[in-house]
Amino acid sequence: MAQATISGKFGYTYQANTNDTGVKSTGMAVSDGDVNFSASEDLGAGLKASVFMGIRLRGREVNSDGATDGIGARDSKLTLTGGFGSLTVGSVAAGSGIVSRGTAGAPGEGLDDDGEILDAEVNGVDLLQYTTPSFGGASVYVQVIDSIGNPGAGGTETTSTVLSANAIGVNYSAGPISASVDTTSYSAHAAAVATAANGQLEDRVRLSASYDLGVAKVGFGMQTKGYVLAENTQTVYGVSVPMGALTLGVAYGKNSTKIKATSVSTDNTGINWGANYALSKRTNVQLSYRVIDTAASTTDTKSTRVRLMHSF
Repeated sequence: MAQATISGKFGYTYQANTNDTGVKSTGMAVSDGDVNFSASEDLGAGLKASVFMGIRLRGREVNSDGATDGIGARDSKLTLTGGFGSLTVGSVAAGSGIVSRGTAGAPGEGLDDDGEILDAEVNGVDLLQYTTPSFGGASVYVQVIDSIGNPGAGGTETTSTVLSANAIGVNYSAGPISASVDTTSYSAHAAAVATAANGQLEDRVRLSASYDLGVAKVGFGMQTKGYVLAENTQTVYGVSVPMGALTLGVAYGKNSTKIKATSVSTDNTGINWGANYALSKRTNVQLSYRVIDTAASTTDTKSTRVRLMHSF
C-alpha cells in the first residue's frame, strides 16, 4: 500500500474590529484549519510521481467570515519529476503571488485576507505546468491555465463567465536571495467581458523578491494588471526580525486602480504589525494589529487579533 503523509494546521483567534463609522465587533472563531495528504512513488529510471490533496476544516461548519462553508476543497495536484524537470496538473488557488516574498514572512493577519488590499485566494484554477530543472538556482516554468473562477454544479464550468490564461515565469533562489517574475495573458468569453467592471482582464506582470540579512529579512512585491478600461497596480513591502523564539514584523500594501478614460485613480492601503512567539516548533501565539484605509471611508477598519496556532 502507498504510504501517505498527513499534515495540517489549526488556528483559533480572538479578534476586535472597529470601522470609521464607529461600529465595533468582537468575537472568537476558527481562523485556520487544513488537513493535507501527500504521497510519492518511485517509478524507476529517475522518475517520481507525487500527489498533494488538501481539505479545509473550519470547526462546526462555520468559518471566520461567518459563512457556513467550514469544510471545503483546497489545492490538489499531481506532479511527475525527472531529469527533464517536472510536470504538474491539478486544481489550485490563484492567490496574490507577491505576498510570500513581498512581506518577508512578517507575522500578522495579512493584507490579502479576504482581498482587503492585495489579491486573495478567491479563485480556483485548473492548470498544466512545466518547470525546467534548476540552473544555478534559477528555473523557468510555463503554465496553461483554465477555468479561473468557481466551477458549476457537478464540476462543470459556465463557459460564458470563466477566464483562461497562459503564463511564463522564472523563480530564483540562492543564498539569501529569493525572487520571482512572471507574465500572464488572459482570454475570456464575451459575457465575461460584458459583466466585468473594468472590462476584460488582458494581462498581468508580477515581480517579488526577498533578501535575508541575517538579523532581518526584507521583501518587496509588485503586480500590474491591464484591463480594457483600467490599469491596476499592487505593491507590498515587508520586514521581519527574528529574535530567538520571537519574530517581529511589519508589512505595507497599496492597491491603485486608474480608469483609462478619466485618469482618475482609486487608492487603498493597508499596514499590518505583528509579533509571533514560538512555544515549540509546531505551536505558536501571534498578536497582530492591522489598519485598512480604503477610498470608501466607511469600509476603513482597524483590527486587533490574537491567534493560537498548532501545526502537525
